[in-house]
Amino acid sequence: MRVALIIWLFILSASPALAFVNTKIVPGLSIWHVRLDHLDQKQAVEILQKKIPDIIPAYLTFQINRESFDLKTDWIHADLETTINQALAFGHSEIWWRNWFDHMRLYIYPVNLEPKITIDEPALRLLLQPQLDPRLITVKNAELMVSLVVGTSTPSIRIETERDGVLIDTDAVIRLIRVRITDQDFSPITIPTIVVKAERRTENLEPLRDQVPSWLAYAPFELRADGERFKISPATLASWLDGVPQDQTIVLGLNPDRVEATLKERLDGILQTAKDGSLTLEEDTSSTSSAYKIKSFIPGMDGVDLDTSATVQAMQQAWTVGSSTIPITLTRHPAIIEGADAERLGIHESIGVGRSNFSGSPVNRRKNIALGAQKVSGVLIPPDTEFSLIKTLTPIDQTAGWLKELVIKDNKTIPEFGGGLCQIGTTVFRAAIDSGLPITSRVNHAYRVPYYEPAGKDATIYDPAPDMKFKNDTGHWILVSSHIKGDNISFTFWGTRDGREITQSDSRVYNFVPPPAKKIIETLDLPPGQIKCTEKAHTGADASFTYDVVYPDGKKKHVTFFSHYKPWGAVCLLGVAQLSASSTTPIVDETGVNNPN
Repeated sequence: MRVALIIWLFILSASPALAFVNTKIVPGLSIWHVRLDHLDQKQAVEILQKKIPDIIPAYLTFQINRESFDLKTDWIHADLETTINQALAFGHSEIWWRNWFDHMRLYIYPVNLEPKITIDEPALRLLLQPQLDPRLITVKNAELMVSLVVGTSTPSIRIETERDGVLIDTDAVIRLIRVRITDQDFSPITIPTIVVKAERRTENLEPLRDQVPSWLAYAPFELRADGERFKISPATLASWLDGVPQDQTIVLGLNPDRVEATLKERLDGILQTAKDGSLTLEEDTSSTSSAYKIKSFIPGMDGVDLDTSATVQAMQQAWTVGSSTIPITLTRHPAIIEGADAERLGIHESIGVGRSNFSGSPVNRRKNIALGAQKVSGVLIPPDTEFSLIKTLTPIDQTAGWLKELVIKDNKTIPEFGGGLCQIGTTVFRAAIDSGLPITSRVNHAYRVPYYEPAGKDATIYDPAPDMKFKNDTGHWILVSSHIKGDNISFTFWGTRDGREITQSDSRVYNFVPPPAKKIIETLDLPPGQIKCTEKAHTGADASFTYDVVYPDGKKKHVTFFSHYKPWGAVCLLGVAQLSASSTTPIVDETGVNNPN
């Protein structure tokens, strides 16, 4: 009987009678153990779709830490189309004897095909995350917590104990799910967890207690960045101390996260995200010095980030040599200027930035600084020309929007326009230096002014002189933009970097001279007996810094800027009913050199 059947199959496979199965599944094939004899693709899909709920449940149950939760399984997909096409191709090749062999084999040994199961991993991770996160335990290292009450010298030291963590290997979970689906095992899936030990433990920190006082001896000290100075008290330093890893052990040091949190708060006016700008120009028929004027300008902004690691390292290195003034390390990310007009003038990127801080300024001074920044912002400086700040700011009078600030003159408080413009002069001077431009005119103030620290890098201006001037020798146009944030002002020069290398040293301050005695000046502008101090005492000193530029052709320029600051006594007004004959009249320098602005 079996021999007769085989002969019949042979004849059948070699005859046109097989044509009825050319678009149908041959007998003996199953998918998911469902026989699909003589079915076409559409019929097979309809039958197997009904089978999916039996193969892939609507939900899977997961267990973790003795808790259970269910997830919908819409992230599991069965590739029926590929499997059915594979079944349709079976026994329908162009080689007749192979078809005969397949038919015979299926009759004797039926074949079951398993559709490929795919898992949408991103969707699964998205569903798992909110379920797993609350059930996980984040590892927490032991922490040394040092505090110091202001005015005391004995620190309070405690240790926050460690906590081991419980984590999950999500990749392992996905592999486990794949195995379960393949085995058609949909019993609850226990999620494997991993215990992660804390690296810093209480026993590592206990020996560090005795080292705390020696570290606190480094304070107070001063950090500086972009002209600003920040005093770090012993209490602040104490809050930074912690056990830190070093050479596979734990030593007392500065916790970088705590240092960063403190400094980012202090540097709020300096740190910023890079922002590109754009420029559109039009012809300027009214100007004799420039062929263009700005139609629209969105200034870019260089990004400034705190390099915490380098700053911590700088502090520790400074302490080893006894230095109490330490620079904060900043990382800058230059912005670019986009647009066809910017390309035409060679205004592509920032070439230098000047910064200063005017905290403590009265209202009118602040408004004058804002107006000065507005007048300088957007100025286009042609190649090979000299820029004059006074020319840019004038007229300095009421018609131009300037406000008055009080100065002492002839026993009276007399308001003068433009108080605060030396903040503009100083900041533009610093931007020109940072850009590597030749300085053609610069005068320091008569005495040190807190607004312009560090000493030696200031520039006073007063109409008509002294002026702050520099030359654009970059071979391209320069565009100036300003930015004020809080008490910080900056000017950015935009142009084309030609490869010149610029270095400037820190200011060296020396030859200190104590201030003279306080001057009391009688005035009729105050009620009798009332005292109003308008000038603080300033210690005299000399200051200098070096400025070096190496040009692309190898030429070098070295300049040393010297500044002499006279000792300056405090000046106070005393209200009187009648001026005495001996009333002191201060010297007023109309050039503005003695006017701090």
